[in-house]
Amino acid sequence: MTKNFLVFLLGVIPNCRIKNFALKIVGFKIGLNTKIGPVLFLNLESLEIGNDVVIRPFSLFRNVSLIIGDGSIIGSWNWISSARGLRKLENYQGKFEIGKECAINSRNYFDVSGGVKFGDFSDLAGVRSTFVTHQISMTESKQTCNSIEIGNHTIVCSNTIFVPGGTRVGNQCLFAMGSVVRAGDYPDGGFYAGNPAMYKKNSTGAWFNRQIGRVE
Repeated sequence: MTKNFLVFLLGVIPNCRIKNFALKIVGFKIGLNTKIGPVLFLNLESLEIGNDVVIRPFSLFRNVSLIIGDGSIIGSWNWISSARGLRKLENYQGKFEIGKECAINSRNYFDVSGGVKFGDFSDLAGVRSTFVTHQISMTESKQTCNSIEIGNHTIVCSNTIFVPGGTRVGNQCLFAMGSVVRAGDYPDGGFYAGNPAMYKKNSTGAWFNRQIGRVE
């Protein structure tokens, strides 16, 4: 039995201590009090999960390195994958990383070929957001990939689209529902909305300075 097949089998069983223990045995780092529901692990490159993490059922993780900080949560029915055929590219990462006390809600799509990272206390709210990190360069007629990096205490609302090209989002930002985020830099403390997403005003409120991730 290959390691990838064993990890696949471990992924689909319900949350239990035996599952976490077995994932440690095969070489992954699993923190204390972590709950991993039945998910699909396909060709998982690496797995590093902190303490008090929740991964809800029915997400897919394919060809990725996964890093999840303490106290974070990943909802159901997310698709997180990379294109292994792009490994030869200089900027290929194949990594999905979220910091501590983050929340990734349900039914979102992540192409993490170029890498996707969320900072501490950041949220992907609602459903059906899309993150794409690779594309074909029309000028050079070749595949390219670049990362999407989101800072701390930043919230991205439902149906937001991050297009390829390389994106850096600062701390304490808010992206309105339905935003289309072009490649580029988005400075700290901004409320962004529209297609393309544009600065509208400063983001304000206690949420952007909280020290407890989950909001009751």
